[in-house]
Amino acid sequence: MFRQICFLTLVLLSISSAKANLLTNGSFEDASINPGGGFIAVFPGQTSITGWDVVSEDVHYMGTFWEASDGIRSLDLDGLTGSSGGVSQTFSTVAGTQYNVTFDMAGNYANVPIVKPMRVSADGQSQDFTFDVTGRSALNMGWTPMSWLFTADDTSATIQLQSLTETLGLTEGWGAALDNVAVLAVNPVPVPAAVWLFGTALIGLIGFGKRRKTV
Repeated sequence: MFRQICFLTLVLLSISSAKANLLTNGSFEDASINPGGGFIAVFPGQTSITGWDVVSEDVHYMGTFWEASDGIRSLDLDGLTGSSGGVSQTFSTVAGTQYNVTFDMAGNYANVPIVKPMRVSADGQSQDFTFDVTGRSALNMGWTPMSWLFTADDTSATIQLQSLTETLGLTEGWGAALDNVAVLAVNPVPVPAAVWLFGTALIGLIGFGKRRKTV
């Protein structure tokens, strides 16, 4: 009986993990600071935004200054000191497994560049993304879902989401806006198969219990 229960527990955990975001605080809602209706500059070395490290330059932690795509908070990857800030987070992986990174992208419409560039990278792999802020405003950010696949090469990976404003030759910029970041393993356990195994095991366990009662 104990082994059957353990098996059912593992199956349930597999089904749950197949849909679980591997990142902490992907929508940047949790922090030790409150930007209110404005924004706050967060610098490298500060851990104000739960789960995230700020890398390169600082970023702006946005409150309700503009609409977020999920919740009420988001990031401008170009902060107070100029341009090309970024954030990173390390999470557990399985070597050889493919992971899908998804996020919502918009841009700080207030100034140049009009087309906001950023890069997503992990395990030596990367992809660049852009967003055109023409016609956008605080109430019309135009948040757009983006996605990127990478293959893990170890038991952990660090995802980095980085502004590329400096690559345009600007010493100051208004950057890419970021929200709703998630990393999910691609088919870590085939969910239909896991459900079938769970159902089969459950039926067997019920039958086992009934047989014991009739003995």
